[in-house]
Amino acid sequence: TSADASVSSYLRGGTTSKTVVSASTSARYGISSSATARVVIRDAAGNVWGNASSTNAEVQVCNGPVSITLANPIQTTVNENVTVRAVCS
Repeated sequence: TSADASVSSYLRGGTTSKTVVSASTSARYGISSSATARVVIRDAAGNVWGNASSTNAEVQVCNGPVSITLANPIQTTVNENVTVRAVCS
């Protein structure tokens, strides 16, 4: 999302990178080489897993990859003990 437009895309599980706007699409729509955008990673439920800027500001998107550290916002580690008993005949 930027002040000028908004683009969304989905990634399959296990995917580590994706080109969201290709060079030909950028040329077609006049997206400049100095373009900026807010880059946020969300899951299907809308939970935020990562943001390119800690202040939610727009960042450069055309000068190489935008790296985002993911943090799981919903899942906590659970330790449980389970007792299994077998009855043998």
